[in-house]
Amino acid sequence: MNASDWGLLIVAVALFGQVGRRPCVACERSNRADWGNAWLNRLDGLNRLFCRWYHRLEPTSGALPAHGATVVVANHVSGLDPMLILATCDRPLRFVIAREHYERFGLR
Repeated sequence: MNASDWGLLIVAVALFGQVGRRPCVACERSNRADWGNAWLNRLDGLNRLFCRWYHRLEPTSGALPAHGATVVVANHVSGLDPMLILATCDRPLRFVIAREHYERFGLR
């Protein structure tokens, strides 16, 4: 692992770890989609906080139906598109990704 990978690992442990046996409360409060896993719910909350604070994304809801299949298409102007789409939707989303990108370190 290179230096940036170690840095990301340290940040993840600090944010998601139980510092003093207490989980990341801000991440849990910001989560709106139930992913069925506490760690994924915290990651969703962290993504929403990051998109709101750093990228100044307004906390609006994407116009998706509450149930049933839906296709959301991004034009991929940047690699930030999936994070922004997740931050605006109230339900968990799944993505289709090219195999060569999926097989990159850290994306599986």
